[in-house]
Amino acid sequence: MFNNKDFFHSLSFLVKVNIPTGDLNSTVTTCGIRTVNLTSNNKIIKLENCLFVPKLKCNLISLLKLFKKQLTIYRQGSKFMLESNKEIILDGNIIDRLMYINDNLHKSLLTTNNKESDIWHNRLRHPGISVLKSMGLPTNISNCLVCEIKKSHQLPYSNHFEEAKFPLDCLHLDLFGPISPSSLPGCSYFLTIVDHAMGFNMI
Repeated sequence: MFNNKDFFHSLSFLVKVNIPTGDLNSTVTTCGIRTVNLTSNNKIIKLENCLFVPKLKCNLISLLKLFKKQLTIYRQGSKFMLESNKEIILDGNIIDRLMYINDNLHKSLLTTNNKESDIWHNRLRHPGISVLKSMGLPTNISNCLVCEIKKSHQLPYSNHFEEAKFPLDCLHLDLFGPISPSSLPGCSYFLTIVDHAMGFNMI
């Protein structure tokens, strides 16, 4: 479990799950899941299915996951080392029966390609960058035509209508459709009619 989304190459949206902690009646919430690539001593350690937990006080790495990477652990007094092919990958200290990795661990400098970012942007119906950040998702989206059209505004029409003095002198009509699903009677369009003189409208 990691508390900083920068450790993740990218994040998959995850239904939020509360995880109990050692504190009585205290929980932390998961916000995403993905692969983490850690760099230490010029070696990359790939950990799959890691959880993103923003409120976690410190990062937690499962020893079982490390053993599955065929790493060997050695202990020398209050220090420990993890080796792979006789090379030290990780080292740290044992304090109060907990193993603390030395601060030589770096986030992988991998970046998410625009294609994956655009997929999430489209799936979530074109949210803003601030929304994507809050969900722990990549934000390097390319130019989105839908967003540009949605944010564009049409200039107001000039007031060229002469004042209508009598009903039905001037009508404003607006046809909308087709809509899906259709209405109960099976209609797929609706027409709005507004009388300019009376302000009466009918759909």
